[in-house]
This record gives sequence, C-alpha cells and structure tokens, in this order.
Amino acid sequence: MSKTPKKTTPEFKFKLAIEALKGERAITQIASDYGIHPKQVRRWRDQLIAEGESLFIHKATQKSLDPDREKLLHVIDQLNLELDYIKKKLRRND
Repeated sequence: MSKTPKKTTPEFKFKLAIEALKGERAITQIASDYGIHPKQVRRWRDQLIAEGESLFIHKATQKSLDPDREKLLHVIDQLNLELDYIKKKLRRND
C-alpha cells in the first residue's frame, strides 16, 4: 500500500521556502519539523528564487514583454470560429 501525497497549500510552500531562504535553520531541520522531504523544500526555495522577481514586475510591463499575445489570441479565436463553421457544414452533409 503506497502513501497518498500530502496536500500542501501555496501559503505553506511559501512559508517553508522563506524559512529555507533565511538560513537560520538547516533545510533538513525544517523538512523534518513539517514531515516533508528536504529535496522538496529545496525545490520550493529554488522556485521562489527563480520566479520571485515576477512579483515585482508592473502589469503594464508584463503585457509589453509579450507583444504577440493579443495577435495570437485573435488568431486562435478566428481558427475556432472557422472550425465551428466546418463542423456545422459537415453535420448538414451527413
């Protein structure tokens, strides 16, 4: 019988990642206190380091980082409309 994985909330992950970043205690100590594998705590810490800067990017700047987004969304909408039209035509011909 295998164990079911624990459900962890984003708040919990953030709390442990911050604690690991502080460096006041060893990651193994933090992990054993919460019953989590040390590798998982390291992953959360590394993820916070890698993606943390995105918290401070202004929303307008984020949009300008992906200038093709609006164009691509428009193309997707157009293709969906065409697909729906073709499906309707095929149903009528059956």
